[in-house]
Amino acid sequence: MKITKGRVWGGALAAVLAMACVASAADGTLAQMLRESRWDRLIGTWVDVETGGSNSKTTYAWKLTDRVIEITSVTNGRTSIHLMGRNGKTGKIFSLGVDSDGGSSIGHYVADGEDLILELGFTSGRGVEGGMKLRHHFKDDDTVVCTIEGPQPFSITLVRLKD
Repeated sequence: MKITKGRVWGGALAAVLAMACVASAADGTLAQMLRESRWDRLIGTWVDVETGGSNSKTTYAWKLTDRVIEITSVTNGRTSIHLMGRNGKTGKIFSLGVDSDGGSSIGHYVADGEDLILELGFTSGRGVEGGMKLRHHFKDDDTVVCTIEGPQPFSITLVRLKD
């Protein structure tokens, strides 16, 4: 199975955007860590700039207040659901998810200046395994640029959907 940009964004983008920071200490809740790093700005619904959400729409919402964020993403007709949480021992932020094609992913986040990088491993519904790094950068409070790093990097710009 060939992994296309649209397929990658379905699971990876949801996981990536949902994650906010990596803690250096195990103290505090996920919400506290996100507020301190200003990545709590991700809560809400985000759509791709090019189509206004027809190709990609992702919602980040508290599933367990201050503890777990549920990320629901629909990208090119494929639905992904991810959970973002914090390891109580290490303080690291993790993501795990599944998609409507039977794929799954697990990853963790590392901070790089003001950017957030998700290091993600995935298995497609057909058993193809892979990995990637996704860099997230807030352009402003309502715009996030996500870049999949690698030999042929590509980016997508997401904007906050206004109520």
